[in-house]
Amino acid sequence: MAFPCPTFRKGDPEYEQTRCNAVWNGHKPERYPDIIIQVNTEEDVVAAVKYAWGEGMKIGVRSGGHSWTASFLRDAGMLIDVSKLNGIAVDPKAGTAVVGPGTHGGDLNGKLQPHGYMFPGGHCPTVGLGGYLLQGGFGWNSRLYGLGCESVIAVDVVLPDGTLVHADADNYSDLYWAARGAGHGFFGVVTHFHLRCHPLPKAIMNSRFWFSVDHLDELISTLDDAHELFPRFLELFLLIGHDQEGTPGLSAHVRADVLATSDSDARQALSNLHGLPIFAKARKTDLFRVLDLSILLDDVGELLEVGNAEFVVDNTWMNEPVRNVLPQIHDIVDKLGPAPAHLSFQYWNRNGRPIPDMAHSLEGKVYISHLAIYVDPKDYEKWARIVPAGIGRLAKKGVGSQLADENLLRRPTRFMSPANFLRLEKIRRKYDPTRRFHGFMALTKEDKLVEVQVQSEMDA
Repeated sequence: MAFPCPTFRKGDPEYEQTRCNAVWNGHKPERYPDIIIQVNTEEDVVAAVKYAWGEGMKIGVRSGGHSWTASFLRDAGMLIDVSKLNGIAVDPKAGTAVVGPGTHGGDLNGKLQPHGYMFPGGHCPTVGLGGYLLQGGFGWNSRLYGLGCESVIAVDVVLPDGTLVHADADNYSDLYWAARGAGHGFFGVVTHFHLRCHPLPKAIMNSRFWFSVDHLDELISTLDDAHELFPRFLELFLLIGHDQEGTPGLSAHVRADVLATSDSDARQALSNLHGLPIFAKARKTDLFRVLDLSILLDDVGELLEVGNAEFVVDNTWMNEPVRNVLPQIHDIVDKLGPAPAHLSFQYWNRNGRPIPDMAHSLEGKVYISHLAIYVDPKDYEKWARIVPAGIGRLAKKGVGSQLADENLLRRPTRFMSPANFLRLEKIRRKYDPTRRFHGFMALTKEDKLVEVQVQSEMDA
């Protein structure tokens, strides 16, 4: 079949370059789909899925390519690249937007800001919204506005047989439930996300502190005790790494960002943080830095957009105090690679707010992630061992992983509550009984048993 959009089959002259270009990570996994289709329209998606259905092909979907594991890239079958489905339609009166899955979070916020709105898109502005929203979406001001997927009010989805449906709380509600948290285990191609937008904060400001790691234990203990008292419009990060933003050597960098409704609220929140005794011991400070949302996005983008570097990542959620795993933290810190590699802590917690009824269902109070970033491909195997081993030791006190920086192939772990995973698999069997869409990269033994259980019930 001839497609009206760029198509690359294994063996074509441009196939390998196209395959590699699909992966943002400098490390390109040796997984080879039979055909890569770069769709331009929703109609192209329908045609591609129907073709795959007729040929019995499995399907992977790529939106922005920021999955560091390239979870969309699988052997055999079809890879549908929806990155060109990046249209943005804003309804200022309703405070809503309709976006394609290839839309970058930074581009969406660029369109929303003149209308006085924002969306809790990814901290890195070039992340495609497709994968970001499907896996949950921890972004700017998410502690106040909720995860990105909590602001998804509907999705347009092409099902495994090529049928296009509109799913929301009233229509195909089970599909809508699954689309908010299933991540790369989702069983359809989302062509549009219908989003609820939020008021653009009137005061955006941050303070930054750099500490000697000699103070790390005291710093972590202080943040353990204080972070649950911070207002929801304050985002707190601790990053440990070498040569951070002009600070030579190994340091602990605390970054506190506030996205508040008034200048006085922003300054008060930061002043309360500054007043903690540990902050008087900082080697360097940058206080009450007045920003806008674009600068916030650029700050993080500059940290991660480092040319052709390769990444290995893993993460865990923690509910108990981080001070309880200080020996394991120090073990990771001792093995950190050169800048910009880092160990990061995001102080999340919902302050008592329940997680809505959706597939995403696993969180903790603190999110810990280790990013190994290197330039020599020969270093891959070293970091592929070190990173999951270190996070795995932390995870013994953790509650599971987040489907954004997961490392399931090297360290299968829980990323969804058992009840929600069972529910998701039952919905999968309803819409994709022959598993045309690739599922999760790897599962724990317990979740594999759930897959078998659901299949057995269907067979019976």
